[in-house]
Amino acid sequence: MDIDDTLTLDPAAVRNAITPKTKVIMPVHMCGAMADLDALQAICKEYKLLLLEDACQAFGGSYKGKKLGTIGDAGTFSFDFVKTVTCAEGGAIIP
Repeated sequence: MDIDDTLTLDPAAVRNAITPKTKVIMPVHMCGAMADLDALQAICKEYKLLLLEDACQAFGGSYKGKKLGTIGDAGTFSFDFVKTVTCAEGGAIIP
């Protein structure tokens, strides 16, 4: 299974899925729960991959004192009408 009991990426599954074509790991923080960012950052560092957080479902959440979406190489937030922050459509990327 690719997700763990937090409903986010399982770092062991991520490690097993990496191929030479892998460029980015993109955890989706879901329903206010956050991925194990320490483990995912370690994998990214080991394989020289980017960590791109999808934080739209955990807007305002934090991980070890840092806001979700600001921990990886970039964070994304979509503004679809069913997301936490809405404005019809669109989104934002933060470095």
